[in-house]
Amino acid sequence: MDESFKSRFGDGHLNWETPTTEEQHDKYLYDPEQPVPTKGGPLLLPAKIKGGAVNQSQLEERSDILCYTSYTLEQDYTVIGNVSATLYAASSPLDTDFVVRLVDVHPDGKAVNITDGIIRASARESYPQAGVFKPTESSFIEPDRVYKYTIDMWATAVTFKAATVFESRYLAVIFLVGIVI
Repeated sequence: MDESFKSRFGDGHLNWETPTTEEQHDKYLYDPEQPVPTKGGPLLLPAKIKGGAVNQSQLEERSDILCYTSYTLEQDYTVIGNVSATLYAASSPLDTDFVVRLVDVHPDGKAVNITDGIIRASARESYPQAGVFKPTESSFIEPDRVYKYTIDMWATAVTFKAATVFESRYLAVIFLVGIVI
């Protein structure tokens, strides 16, 4: 398994070009006994977990996340408005939560979360595009089949300073679902 794109030390890059069909797809192994913890961000349980902008660099050293980083910015880059990610992914269990984070990486390696989003694979049809919720009955995925996921990361306003990079980080929370026959 190619590991070159994993963690913040990898060589996964963000760009505007559509991937070719010849490109290898990225893989990682998720262990539900070792979940990726939440650090910062918008939270529903602020009494249990500290929210807000938090350095993510230690989490990004894990091999069970995928990091894709922009090239070093030559000038300031401002983002104002809605942020979303389109993810094409397959998973081996019947259900998975995919999380995407937009992170500001400073020259010293500090990686501060800007915004994030999450989608449960079985609820993918209820979110046909960013900002749209269309209640649809949940349906499990077919293991190892590629599906399209639109992940709404809400709105933000941030200026990425020149000499920094920004990255998108993908991680998944796998739900193993028992089936009674």
